[in-house]
Amino acid sequence: MTPLDSPRSRPATELQATLQRHGAAVQSYGSVAAALEGQCAAATADDEILLFGSFFCVAEALQWLARRSTEDAADGNAG
Repeated sequence: MTPLDSPRSRPATELQATLQRHGAAVQSYGSVAAALEGQCAAATADDEILLFGSFFCVAEALQWLARRSTEDAADGNAG
């Protein structure tokens, strides 16, 4: 869970509290990029990471993915 810089988004703390009331385990991050990095670090090869939210969230995720792809290619890890 991460806050988004949009006046239309709900506060992340409010969403987190709602999810936790329904029994969900929630991790909070300062940004979409930090959330993706954190989840990638915890994931195994058999895991899938699902990102959902608004176009603001998806746009940040696509920027992160483009940066990561460029960094991986520079390190010889593309493919």
